[in-house]
Amino acid sequence: AVLKAAPHIPFIILSSDAEPAYRARYLSEGAACFLDKHTEFNQLGDTVARLARPRLVPQTVSSF
Repeated sequence: AVLKAAPHIPFIILSSDAEPAYRARYLSEGAACFLDKHTEFNQLGDTVARLARPRLVPQTVSSF
């Protein structure tokens, strides 16, 4: 529900149940990243920093 209301907010899934089926489902539903708590927790800080960087968005130029 939040993703539909605010698609510009990247979601990171941090889970202790990182079976491939769960990872695939969350990513296909729009998660920006899926991290396994047991093996990928150390990547959380870098992932948040990467996703927080401003993205270049093409701007529409209007003519007057």
